[in-house]
Amino acid sequence: MSRNQTVNYRFLLPQVKKEPVGNQGEVAQFIPYRLEEGVTEESIRQELEAQPHMEPLLRSLDPGRKIYLLESASMEVLELAAEYIGTYHRLANNDADCYESVDEEEYEEKSDWRDGGDKGFRSVDFSEKMPCLEIWDLNQFYSSDGGFGFGNRMYLPEHRAQARPWWTLSLSAPIAVTNAMRSGPGTANCPMGGGLAWFPEMVHNLSGRELILLLCLKSKESDCEFGGMFGEEKFTMEDLSFELETDVIRLEPPKPKSRYKKDVLCQLARERGTPLSRPSDAAKILSMVEDRRGDVDNATLSKVVSNALFRRKGAGPLAMKDFNYLSTVFVSRKRMHKEKKTMELVGQQDVRAQLEQIVAGMAFQSRRRKLGLPTSDIHYTFAFLGAPGTGKTTWARWLGEEMRKRDLLSNTDSICINAAELKAQYVGHTTAKVHALFERYGIIILDEAYSLTEGKNGDSFGAEALSQLCVELENHGSDRLVVFAGYGGASDPSDNRMLCFLQSNPGINSRISFKIHFQNFQAPELVEVLRTMLSFEGYRLPEGADRQAEDFFRSRLNRRAFGNCREVRNLADRIKLRVAARLTDVKDCTRETACQVILEDVEGAISEIVREFHGLDKNEGRSIGFS
Repeated sequence: MSRNQTVNYRFLLPQVKKEPVGNQGEVAQFIPYRLEEGVTEESIRQELEAQPHMEPLLRSLDPGRKIYLLESASMEVLELAAEYIGTYHRLANNDADCYESVDEEEYEEKSDWRDGGDKGFRSVDFSEKMPCLEIWDLNQFYSSDGGFGFGNRMYLPEHRAQARPWWTLSLSAPIAVTNAMRSGPGTANCPMGGGLAWFPEMVHNLSGRELILLLCLKSKESDCEFGGMFGEEKFTMEDLSFELETDVIRLEPPKPKSRYKKDVLCQLARERGTPLSRPSDAAKILSMVEDRRGDVDNATLSKVVSNALFRRKGAGPLAMKDFNYLSTVFVSRKRMHKEKKTMELVGQQDVRAQLEQIVAGMAFQSRRRKLGLPTSDIHYTFAFLGAPGTGKTTWARWLGEEMRKRDLLSNTDSICINAAELKAQYVGHTTAKVHALFERYGIIILDEAYSLTEGKNGDSFGAEALSQLCVELENHGSDRLVVFAGYGGASDPSDNRMLCFLQSNPGINSRISFKIHFQNFQAPELVEVLRTMLSFEGYRLPEGADRQAEDFFRSRLNRRAFGNCREVRNLADRIKLRVAARLTDVKDCTRETACQVILEDVEGAISEIVREFHGLDKNEGRSIGFS
């Protein structure tokens, strides 16, 4: 098919559906075969030819093939691939017995397996529906010995006999299974941890099926890995491919501004009777969708077109202006990310240079290892020492993100907790708690690390945590990023709590490879932080505000309790409150007015804070009580 021709995609939006089966509340999830007029084996191949991202599937399409092992970071791509494969095989093997409609009465006549209890009559037309299951459905039904029976969760022996699942009414019909959970809080399009390590056994149980589709959703950052829970080894897609004696068909999501995506957008507009007045605008619209909504999958594009039609006032073809609502309703993700990054990483240029050099060295060692050259493990254990508000936790997160981007860690799940949270309630429980932390997370940031050694008359729970930390750092020094962060390097050596922590535990100190010192911010840097904090929410400082803020910060620099960026945040909050108070009674408040800070707002906020500090200075040394 020439790419200059207009392509009309039949397989545009995934058709995974659910409907009740029988009268006992059972719900079937399935992919309907696309048997409408005009869909043929050849038309399916032609449609796939128009999608470069589907080329691996086109190469693998074979009417005699029994197992397809597919992997993608997009659930939509996997589901559309399942529709292509299922319909193609349905058309190519139309006379196969596996596509016969089955009802329960006929099924029980052919089967030696019997249920107990009153199930109600069930009928499934497998000639039109391909079961689409989550891996959890298989795990609940199949027993560990590989045969049919009661599983270890839902089908419990002590319960009354359960009806056999609807998808087993035909033991030969094609079936699709995915490792992604489609429902439940926080689980949509999310790969399940564990599960596929035992999948080859499940496929063996399904071996009588005419066709088996395994849809493996991976994260956008890394390939699928399954297992790794309770200490067992990781089970990769390559392991699964080897066990099933088949190849992995890897499908990359289409590029946001690819020819395919432009075609889809134009087709969605045409199908609603309102084609794009200028098809050349498709690329601009796609860029806007990506920036404002975060993805450009076909389902999102369908909603974008529907919303454009709903919101516009005129008629006729859709124009670029009809999609401008995306810019007015939704915040730009690129701008938000850029401003947030700028806000968080102002200053600490020496720290940046040091961390960038360390990460580059780690990446080079990784390259040498891949080239087969000798390397020595670098322990990814850091101590971040500095005064309050100098950005220790923020830079620890930055370090984890940089290591993730360079693929230096196999596990990039991260956690930031106060070190005191490692202490359990009972003796002996702290060890298990620390061990579980290292099993679950690849990036661990322990804030206020000195809390493990501070306490009256010693702290057995802290000692237990430190002892287990030494063990974990020895075992995972080169495959976990661990950052101990806390106050240190202050102008008063007696208040250097991180130094006391490191000196109190030589075992921890010797296992920390890098000690990064964070300096106090200078007044001009704090002004820059203030400006970026306010601009992140759209506020604009007036001319002259920089000088006022710099004078204020300079007066605070030598204070013992100086909080660096925390004091900047305090000032920013006071300025916003002043703006709000000034505009409370303004009836015609525009966006411009609501974002403009005036000098009086800055002066008032600074004066308020100064008065509070003076009040504290006056009362310093006084006892609090009743006279």
